[in-house]
This record gives sequence, C-alpha cells and structure tokens, in this order.
Amino acid sequence: MKKYIITILLVAFSIQIGICQDKSTMTNEGNIYKEDYIQACKLISKNYIYLEKKLNKTREEFLEESMNHAQTVDWSKGKSQFINQIRKLRAKFNDGHFSWSLGDDLCTNEYPKFLGFVLTIGADERVYVEKVYPNFTDKISEGYEIVKWNGKDIGEEIERIGKVNPQSTKYATDEIAARRLIFELSNQPLIEDMKPVTITYKDEKGIICDVTLNWKDCKATVSKEKYNKLKDKYEDIILLTRSLMPSLEEIPEDVKYIHPSLLYYSREMNSKKYTILHPRDFFYWKMEDLDNTFKEIVNEKPDVLVVDLKDSAGGAFNQVLFLSNILNVQKEFKFFYDKIHEETGLRLTGNDNFNFITDKINLNNVWKGDVIFRINPLTCSGGDFFARWMQLSNRGIIIGRPSAGAGGGTDGFTLDNTKTTIQFPLRERIIIGDDKSIEGNSVIPNTIYYGDLIDFLKEHGKEISDNDTGNISNEGHTIDQLCDGVLSNNIELVNKIIASSSVDINQKDSKGFYPIGMVLPMNNCEMAIILLDAGVNPHVVPRISDTKGKTVYDYVMSEESDCSKYFKNIFKEHSKYKK
Repeated sequence: MKKYIITILLVAFSIQIGICQDKSTMTNEGNIYKEDYIQACKLISKNYIYLEKKLNKTREEFLEESMNHAQTVDWSKGKSQFINQIRKLRAKFNDGHFSWSLGDDLCTNEYPKFLGFVLTIGADERVYVEKVYPNFTDKISEGYEIVKWNGKDIGEEIERIGKVNPQSTKYATDEIAARRLIFELSNQPLIEDMKPVTITYKDEKGIICDVTLNWKDCKATVSKEKYNKLKDKYEDIILLTRSLMPSLEEIPEDVKYIHPSLLYYSREMNSKKYTILHPRDFFYWKMEDLDNTFKEIVNEKPDVLVVDLKDSAGGAFNQVLFLSNILNVQKEFKFFYDKIHEETGLRLTGNDNFNFITDKINLNNVWKGDVIFRINPLTCSGGDFFARWMQLSNRGIIIGRPSAGAGGGTDGFTLDNTKTTIQFPLRERIIIGDDKSIEGNSVIPNTIYYGDLIDFLKEHGKEISDNDTGNISNEGHTIDQLCDGVLSNNIELVNKIIASSSVDINQKDSKGFYPIGMVLPMNNCEMAIILLDAGVNPHVVPRISDTKGKTVYDYVMSEESDCSKYFKNIFKEHSKYKK
C-alpha cells in the first residue's frame, strides 16, 4: 500500500508548462502515431478503474471499438491528427483525474497562450470576468459579464470546451471550461484555432460592447512567491493554481507562511478575529510544516479558524490525514477499495485503513476551536476527500460552491513513440460510513456562497459557531442546497432538508431552478418519488431548455421526452397536485 499511496489524488501535476519545441522529424510518422493511439486505448482498457461505469460498456467492447476506429483514421495527416484523436479519446471520460500531456516534440506552441483575464461561473450560471492582468489588456474589466464569444452565445463555448475536457461533475466541468477558455497549455491544447477572439460583454452599466483580443505568450508559474518577485520585471507572467489553472485564489499582500503551500493571514471584524489558512495543495508540504504553521496560527489567538480550499489542488492521503488530525479529527480512516493491480492487472476489492499513516502522526498544535471550510469546483481529489471527511465527522461548517467530486486518484503512462503521457485512476476508495463514492459526487456546502471570503465573514461571521452546521439565515438549510442535493443525488441531504421543514420546496433557487426540475437531466426516479411524496408541485416550468416551455409534468408525459414508462408512472401516482 505504501508503494502507491503517494501517487493517489494527484491532479495533473505531471503536466509541464515550460518551453516546448517542435522537432518532429519521424520516419513512418503515421504508423508511429497510430501505434501510440492504440497503445493508449489498450492501457485504458486494461487499467482504468471506472471504464465500465463511465462508458456503460465492457472493456472488451471499448477496445474493439477503439481498434476498429484506429483503422479508419488517416494517420498520414501527422501530429495534428494524433492530437485530435487523443483529445477525442480523453473526451469520452468525464473524470477530473483523466488527463493527457503531449511529448515535447509535439507541443503546439512554444509558450502557453493567454488572453489577459480569468473567467468564472457566477451564481446565476452566467460567465463573468473575475480577474484581469492589466499588462495584457486594458480593454476589459473585472465584473463584466461575457455574453458572446466570436459571435456565439458564451454558454455554447463553455459547453464546447467542457465536452472536450469533461470533469467528474458538471460543477467542475463548467468552471474549468471557463478557466481554460482563456488559457491554452502548449502540451494540452484544447483550442484548435488561436485566431483573435471577439468578445461581447456587458459592462457595469449594462451596456453591451464588443472587443477583439489577441492571444499572447505568457510565463506561467504556480509559485506565489516567484510571481510576487517577478511580476514587476516580467509583464507577461501569470499565477496558476497547483493544478495548473489560472488562479482565482484570494491571497492578500500581507499573507504569511512557513511553507509556501500553507498560506495564512488574519482579519478582525464583528468583534471576532479570524485566521484564514489556505492550503494550496495536499502534496508538497510535510507534517512538520503543518505543525509549525499551526504554532504560528495558535499564537495569533483567533476566535475562528477558516480553512480556505478555494482552488486548492489535490495531493496525497498523508496530507489529508495530517490536516484532519491537527483539526482534532483523529478517528480511524477506514475505506472500501476497488483497484486494478499495477503489475498483475488483477482487480482487487476489500476494506482497509490508513493506520500506517496515522500511527506516525505527532502534532503539538492541535486546533479544537471553531472552524469554517470554504470549497469550490476546483477543490478536487485530496480536497474532496478532506472536505467529505470533515462533513462526515461533523467538524465545522462548509461554505462556498460544490467541490469537484473527483475521487479516483491518478497514475501516469508514457506512450512509446511520441512520449505523450496519459493519466487516469487505477483505484477507487469510498469512505466507510459514507453512502456514496467521492467520484462524481461533489461535496455540497452547508451554505452556498459565490462571493469573496472576507465579504462572507463580514456579513455572517458573528452568527457562526462550531455547533451550527446548517445555513446561517434560516434554521439550517437553503433552497440552493436542496437543488444541489437533488442534482448530485444526495438522498440523505434532501431527506434531511425536507424533514426540517425549513425550506419551501416549491420555490426557485438563486439560479432560477426548481428542485423538481433537477430530476430531469438523469430521469432520477428515486429523487422524483422523494420530492413528489413530500408535496412538490410538478406543474411548474423549469429552467431547462429541453422542456421547451412545458411544465415538468407535461414534459415528462410528452412523447418528445426520453422518459421511461416507469418514470412517467411515478409522476402519475405520486403527484399530490392536480393539473
């Protein structure tokens, strides 16, 4: 177990962002690309733990289809064809741990390309400019809403990038698509046409404007320390997260650290002192780094500790357990495992624990006070497991946006000819006591919040205590939390909210969605029964374009829907509302 534990939960750490040079002068070029494509398909067929779950087909069926497809491809088109096919292969798997990186000889650009600003998905599901690098552009400002991209609706562009690079959940797929729409890695190109981009935006006054921006080379670093030192010297440098996304981490100028992956700072407001810890990853730091950091945090004498996991990258279970223990969650971490053995290829299942890690934990600065956690769709892998473990342990409250729901870990393979690498999970772990896998299931915050952390603490901080695990403003829950629970199939949470009677289950959430409308994308029979039995009204028009203006009930019953007879009968038999 020790052999593979270090590699678990990494998210694209192997992707390099340095200079790449095109040196492709291969003989039998087409055959080389075909061989590597077939090798990639065989590796996936043999080793990918979620293959049957993600594709709804057997490994043999996948491999046969892939081999047949390889025979139909015109490989004489060279590296552009190979890149296109690897990109399409990746697009089959909605998995945040499934990634690829071209060998140096195939990199499409010498440097990463950047448009000069960073996008994010807002609470209303619209796309906003969250950060601008003024050295790149002065034609667009923070807070602008992006309406169109090269004349197309921005939603279509987000969806297009999301289909090329699908993640484990829709939350992560959309957010990462927004970040990658403005940033192109030279060894993982998602955008085929690097021509100037015409952007239609809405400014702070609601005025619609157009601007055309050129892609520019950029120097990208994951080091906040290096970025601070070089930003005045190099106008083209930008900060990336540890998972190589354009960063939207909230890191103030007065931040402190013992280790550069464990940043902290303090703020006083509402007669309380908050110390915010921002772990940038769950990999690069050691137990001693964490203990020394908490020694300084304890010396700050905060009333509340905030662990800010916004944009935190994944890492290893070692760090997950170090951080859990220093927050006084010191119980045994047991899990069910399902893995494919690296050497034999045999599939193994069973129960295990991480006692070999926890038995060696020795921390002197354990925090037993109040704690708040903030997560978002880039909180992935190790961050996913940590947040879920805190939730299961009833430690503190969680605010922010749903996490990435990426739970498998990653292992890398290098293709023989092109030296392209592909990464995907060989194993899954499910925490014993949890009712579902991390993979594909986001951690849902107690309180959904899209704004800045400090703004949240100013508005709600004084109302929070460690015993308050619900919503701050209305007896424990929100309609947003209910809708997110329905969409993520979190049956326990949905039943809890309904039983609390603290939410009107027939109202819209902050994005305009009804809870009953959220059962439609997956034809979720069990969730439909729960909601209808609780008295939800199905005669409402959901904010889902596929229904074409019909009510949920009418759409389910219509011939144009793809709903099963069983699903239709659920609505007939369980609805308490007459049309």
